[in-house]
Amino acid sequence: MPSPRHSRVSFDAPDFAVIEKERAQYKNVQLSPRTISSYAADWRVFEAWTSAAKRASLPASEETLELYCTDLFHSRKVSTVERHCFAIHHMHTRAGFESPYGEGVKRLLSGARRLLAQMPNQKAALETADIRRMVEKLGHETPVAARNSALLLFGFASALRRSTLAQLRPEDLRFTRQGVIVTVRHEKQDRKGEGRLVAVPFGQHETTCPVRALGRWLHARGRVPGALFCRVLNGKPD
Repeated sequence: MPSPRHSRVSFDAPDFAVIEKERAQYKNVQLSPRTISSYAADWRVFEAWTSAAKRASLPASEETLELYCTDLFHSRKVSTVERHCFAIHHMHTRAGFESPYGEGVKRLLSGARRLLAQMPNQKAALETADIRRMVEKLGHETPVAARNSALLLFGFASALRRSTLAQLRPEDLRFTRQGVIVTVRHEKQDRKGEGRLVAVPFGQHETTCPVRALGRWLHARGRVPGALFCRVLNGKPD
């Protein structure tokens, strides 16, 4: 028997059109804007292929996806083809269709990965001596040189992604006696958007010190709002 308190609860008739739209928005938050954009681009490739092959793209059969993947192996890495499969899976489930990304496709990708024996194309990491030579070549006398040197030294010292560096603002920096503390508000791996603090200490040598380089760039840039590493037009930060 319901309690007296619960018996007094009442609701207006729910507006399911609004609720469904909001539900979709909440569920899509788990994907970053970059991922959504990447999925959209991959989906356009799949639509173009199925159009040329005279096969349905939505819903697509597992056989269609297997043939698509096999054709893509000629021009793309297995890891890239797998990302396309994730995009196709996402588009199908979002539209309420069964995903063609089944066990057969997964076995195909696994076999291709072994057969093609693709290894990650890793680049050799920069060393401190390389950074020093680059900074000495760049200098810091002009606004462009000050920005580029600061970006190079700070990026190397903080180990932040390019996309993260591009999102930083001057207000994200807090200078201390030990160096600079950076508030990273959002990163690719930060799915929940919690953010984190990154401490970058002073360097031993003035020419390769990331904190001093940031100070020189901020002096040239000024404290106007906008991206930390903004453009320089006609010799002036834009």
